Amino acid sequence: MANLLIRLVLVGSVGASLASQGDPRHEAELSRGRGSPPGAAPGDFVSEVVRLSAEADVVDRLWSNYKHSCGVRVGARYDFGREWFALWDRAARATVASPVCAEMQWRVLEAGDATRSNLLRARALARRALLPPATEVGVLRWHGLEWH
Repeated sequence: MANLLIRLVLVGSVGASLASQGDPRHEAELSRGRGSPPGAAPGDFVSEVVRLSAEADVVDRLWSNYKHSCGVRVGARYDFGREWFALWDRAARATVASPVCAEMQWRVLEAGDATRSNLLRARALARRALLPPATEVGVLRWHGLEWH
C-alpha cells in the first residue's frame, strides 16, 4: 500500500510540476522519481507519514485507555485525524478527576507530542519537496493524521 501511495505522490507532484512548466523531460523525470529539490522527495514525505501513522497507533491505545477509564468527552470531530488531537485543541475533558487519570493524560500527551512534532517536520518536508497541498492533505487523511 505504501509503495502505491509513493507512486501516486510521485505521479501527482513530479508530473504536475514538470508538465505545468512544459518541460520535455516530463516522462523521463517521472519514471526516475526526480523533480524535487536536493534533500527532499515526495516519497520521503509518504514514508515518514506511514511511519508516523504506526507511531500514532500506539498513542491511540493510550488514548483509548485514558478515554474509557476517565470518562473523557470530546467536543470536536476528527474525521481525518486522531481523536486525541483534541487534547491540543482543548476539546477534551475528563469527567473523572484522579491522580490516575492525570497520569494517563500525561502519558497520552507525552507520546502524542512526539508524534505531533514529527508530523510538523513531515509537513515541512512535503513543502521542501514541492508537494502539491492537496496531495499532502490526501496522504495525511489516508493515514488519519490531518490536524490543523
